[in-house]
Amino acid sequence: MANKAQKYRLGVFLITGFTLIIITIAVIAGTNLSQKRDIYYINFRNESVGGLDVGSKVNYQGIGVGRVDEIIISPEDVTSIIVTISIRGGTPIKNDAKASLSPVGITGLHAIEIKGGTNESKLLPPASYIEVEKSLFGTITNKAVSITEQLDELIKSLNRIADQDNIDNIASIIGNLDAILTENRSTLEGTMHNLELISGDVAKFTNVLEVKLDTLVTATTQSITALNNILNSSSINNIITNLDTISTDLAEADLNLLVTSLNNSVIRFESMITNVDNTVIRSRRDILDILDSAREAMENLNDFTKQINDNPTILLRGD
Repeated sequence: MANKAQKYRLGVFLITGFTLIIITIAVIAGTNLSQKRDIYYINFRNESVGGLDVGSKVNYQGIGVGRVDEIIISPEDVTSIIVTISIRGGTPIKNDAKASLSPVGITGLHAIEIKGGTNESKLLPPASYIEVEKSLFGTITNKAVSITEQLDELIKSLNRIADQDNIDNIASIIGNLDAILTENRSTLEGTMHNLELISGDVAKFTNVLEVKLDTLVTATTQSITALNNILNSSSINNIITNLDTISTDLAEADLNLLVTSLNNSVIRFESMITNVDNTVIRSRRDILDILDSAREAMENLNDFTKQINDNPTILLRGD
């Protein structure tokens, strides 16, 4: 039976242990309450958040930085789940960071995993929404649901095809096809033979066309080569050089002086024409007098010639 001393020591031990537990709890609670935390929101739209509970861990690149504080359905959009998380103050959450659901072991529970973000991006201010990245589990689940739905539709279609009426119709179609093939076997064989002949002719035509194309390509190549030789010849280069020289001379010539010289030449030519015209006018009368004298001399000569013809003795007599 325990004596008083043992009871006293037991009581002191229990009181001391209980006091230490209370102090530890108080220290932890005080530390958590005094620690600054940043609030962020995550909007999971059309994605199940099963396994995520209030108090679940929030990791950043695999390091625990906070916890889930609240999970609610958006009052404005029933397809959206709003998750409120609190993160240790000073944690650098960038604008391009993404949040997703991350499984915790094989228990079926989930945590929030934040990853991504670059040093060049700005910090995401508290009370902002972190962009959601589709989780691998969610992607696989959605694809599995889609595949299941498609398989269900396929099975329904196969069931409709496998209906007895459809089977009878297919059997009837096959029988009709077999009868048609049997009746038209010779025609089909002739058609196949004609197709073979046509294929042979097409092959020959293709070979001829290939030869013609080769000849055309060769002639075109030779023409291009000849044209290149002409363009690269010294005559073309000389012509281009001469044209360049003429263009340079024309560009460097004093066009104003050239125009002035031409103008002076035209003026002198006009003056010469005027002088010639005046000379002709002054000489016109003299020319007319000379022409009149010449006409009278011709008339006299004609008379003298007639007299000699009529009477040649005039020359001997001197009359």
